[in-house]
Amino acid sequence: MTTKRSRRHAREERGIPEDSKRWQLLLFGMELVPDGSRGFESQAEELAAFRDAREQLMKAALPGQRPAAFFKFELGIPSPALLRDQLPILLSRGLITDGEAQQLERDNYELLTADFGGAFHTVEGVRAMRLGMASLRSMVARFDTLAAWHQRRGRPEIATTYRTRSKVCRDVLLGVIV
Repeated sequence: MTTKRSRRHAREERGIPEDSKRWQLLLFGMELVPDGSRGFESQAEELAAFRDAREQLMKAALPGQRPAAFFKFELGIPSPALLRDQLPILLSRGLITDGEAQQLERDNYELLTADFGGAFHTVEGVRAMRLGMASLRSMVARFDTLAAWHQRRGRPEIATTYRTRSKVCRDVLLGVIV
């Protein structure tokens, strides 16, 4: 007798369809179009599905990003809610390949130069922008990531520029909080 569970396992043996709820859960950590059904019966089932589809999922992720299941099962941490928050984690753990780094630099001008955020070079310049605390915190994180990126890519002078911009934002934040 064929059961729903045995049919599902037969499909899994052929791979996880890229438009399936299970694929969405492994890649994004959530389903894009909720339908009320469960994706996995257990964490063990989810881990097994990730192991089976790992190569396929890693290829589907953009440079500088990893599937949500990668963070959960290989790094043991929750997947960042925003894709842009993955890069600092991967960078700090040395998980960005040379090929990825080259692709990221081709696609993101700010990863090649110190041109991004010139107005953030002085406290007065940042205050003149009248940014809220959330925006300032976001800029601190972005400048810290760019500083780490340039340091690892052998551009310490650009890294210093971004560290300075991060410090200026922190100084403004401290002034807002105090």
